[in-house]
Amino acid sequence: MLEFIDVSKSYGSHAILKRASFRIGDGERIGLVGANGSGKTTLFRLIAGEESPDEGAIQAKKGLTLGFLPQEINVRHDGRVLDEVLAALPEYHQVDREIAHIDLTLRLGEGHAEELLRQKALLGIRLEELGGEGVRARAAAILAGLGFSESDFERPLATLSGGWHMRVNLARILMARPQLLLLDEPTNHLDLPSIIWFENYLKSFEGAYVIVAHDREFLNRTVDRVVEVDRGTLFQYSGNYDLYRRRKAEAEEHLLKAWRTQQVRLREIDDFIARNRARKDRASQVQSRLKMLEKMERVEAPRGSNRGLDFQFAQPERSGSSVLQLLGIHKSYGEKRVFSGVDFSLSRTEKVGLIGINGMGKSTLLKIAAGHLPFDTGERNLGHNVTIGYFAQHQLEALSPLRTVLEEIYTVVRDESLSTVRSLLGAFLFSGDDVEKKVSVLSGGEKSRLALAKLMLRPANFLIMDEPTNHLDIDSREVLESALRQYSGTLLFSSHDRRFIDAIATGVVEVERGLLTPYAGNYSYYEFKKREEAQARSAQAASMPARDLAAGNGIGSAADRTARDDRKERKRREAELRSELYRRVRPLRDRVESLEGEISSLEQAIRDLENDLADPSLYSSAPERVRDKGVALARNRRELNEKMDLWELAVLEAENAEQEVRTEFDGADGAENA
Repeated sequence: MLEFIDVSKSYGSHAILKRASFRIGDGERIGLVGANGSGKTTLFRLIAGEESPDEGAIQAKKGLTLGFLPQEINVRHDGRVLDEVLAALPEYHQVDREIAHIDLTLRLGEGHAEELLRQKALLGIRLEELGGEGVRARAAAILAGLGFSESDFERPLATLSGGWHMRVNLARILMARPQLLLLDEPTNHLDLPSIIWFENYLKSFEGAYVIVAHDREFLNRTVDRVVEVDRGTLFQYSGNYDLYRRRKAEAEEHLLKAWRTQQVRLREIDDFIARNRARKDRASQVQSRLKMLEKMERVEAPRGSNRGLDFQFAQPERSGSSVLQLLGIHKSYGEKRVFSGVDFSLSRTEKVGLIGINGMGKSTLLKIAAGHLPFDTGERNLGHNVTIGYFAQHQLEALSPLRTVLEEIYTVVRDESLSTVRSLLGAFLFSGDDVEKKVSVLSGGEKSRLALAKLMLRPANFLIMDEPTNHLDIDSREVLESALRQYSGTLLFSSHDRRFIDAIATGVVEVERGLLTPYAGNYSYYEFKKREEAQARSAQAASMPARDLAAGNGIGSAADRTARDDRKERKRREAELRSELYRRVRPLRDRVESLEGEISSLEQAIRDLENDLADPSLYSSAPERVRDKGVALARNRRELNEKMDLWELAVLEAENAEQEVRTEFDGADGAENA
């Protein structure tokens, strides 16, 4: 479909790509990864033909159709939402507009009615040939999947925010069905339901696509090959994102060992030269070592991930056991009612994630909890010794554009020294002259990191964070996850990143149509419960008598109600059991799965080495490699035995932990029944 052949691209002295080669085949699903500034966007622009390579060639098959969603788009203010999506099909859009114009002319009583009706009939035939109402239905389905309601279809583009403009642009690209999609961070402006819909759309997409995304779960579910851009070179890995990370870690470990071995050898050569440079009887040997150094191909040390960004939130003073209580909260914006008497509470050390469609009230609830937004009626009570640290999306705009990074961080500095402040900024990737940058020139990601750095300098035992991962790259998200897992205070946050929620949340609250529905577990548990609820509804509908279905209820006798109450209580206990199993057993099961992956890799490596050593040609063509392979085989067998021992222990620990949880719940049930 498309191929890069030894492509090089530089901006001034900065080389973005160095003789890079790779190809995109029909129907391939590729994830493009790399540090911010590594060249991912440049690669997209080269593929899209917006830029040209300095050297090399880019070859595409004849007639290739391409859809490119960049991070920044040219916002249109004329037209309406549905018309903009239909404009992806120019002839259909033109015919549809001509029919609409004829209808308007007929209503106004202008023109020759008979001729106009004849033209309309011909245009109607052409419209049917182009797909007819099926085209509009497909456009409506795409818009609905991306979060638009039917009432939005005729909404003027001029009334949309930047994020919704991005959704319209994505819908238009999907409507065109190009052979190759280039998607530069398409999930940035999507909420969770839209991300899940988009994942399912991509699974059935017939063309090829290349995606840049910071959502690891999204990449895991949508790509089967990963291309990494690192220091001008493209590295390719088969498999999804998690498999790429494992293989990259293995490759970096091997590279690090090779680099260390070479460094030892280089020091030995340098020491020999230094000791013998002045000795005439060793002159030839010194010259030989110098030539050896010149010819030696240097192994470059691997550049690890999470580079420099390593931090922990200040561990705060202990608060009371009750941190927050919201009682009977009512909140409206004009005629739009968001909450009508909701209750919500948090206890010390809880970490609760809010999820739901955009516009359902997550940010409103966070602002009310933080005391940054008044409510109409109700009560907001903070617990004893509770101090709040608040990170909101709008805080990025609250940063002063006229200040430098250093000046902005000093607005919250108390007794910290300049060296401490610079170290903190360095941890957030503001090093050297970066601290003198004006806030006005910072990217969205840089502003997010600066706002997080400011929050770190305000020790608080109750953190409230509204989409803290927006504009953060994958490495930054993972380090933030680590810091929040270790944080000993209470956390209330919203996020569209399922992996982030899974890693941190001890509870999830779904915000939908003014209601708060709590789930006692992480995002994986929430997904499980939603599937279970959907299955229960389907089973109930299938078993409900026809008269009850017609009446819209399932009310029966007192015995039926008692049975339903018993089932509800049993399900509640089962849900609590599952939640506790998730919390205490899942980490142990994850360890078992991780060891199984390592064991599988070792077994494959052993098979490969055994096959190599069984080949007679190895002994004649490369006898020096026989010993190395034999040593590697012995090492892998020894490591396999060690991993098997660890696996057996991990399985036993997981089984024991599960039995302990079930025994505790059985005992509690027995006590209740007694």
